Amino acid sequence: MAFQLRNDKQVRLSVQAFDGAGHAVHDTFTWSIDDPTVARLTDATEQAVTVWAVTLGRAVVSALDPSGVGAAFEVEVVPGAPASAVITVGIAEPKPVHEPEVAQEPEVAQEPEIPHEPEIPHEPTSSGS
Repeated sequence: MAFQLRNDKQVRLSVQAFDGAGHAVHDTFTWSIDDPTVARLTDATEQAVTVWAVTLGRAVVSALDPSGVGAAFEVEVVPGAPASAVITVGIAEPKPVHEPEVAQEPEVAQEPEIPHEPEIPHEPTSSGS
């Protein structure tokens, strides 16, 4: 299964070599990607690289040492989180003879009404001289 990376993100990958007994050993790696139109590699070092999403699709990132020992990692670039919405207008058409059922609107919590003190009319005042 591929690692899913949103198209508005990047991720840092690192690689570690191990000997036949499973002990970590120092090694130097060269990074590559099979489809740079899907993702790009940036900030590469001998043990790490940043995968920068470009467009939707799949790509395989590889790290190989000079003798050909290495590893591969599959990345799938997927759409990012919703950032906007658009309503599209269809083509106007004749309505049916019978009125369709009205869709129920979702209930919206309403704040309770706070009773107000009734207003007391004021008597006009006359100014005496």
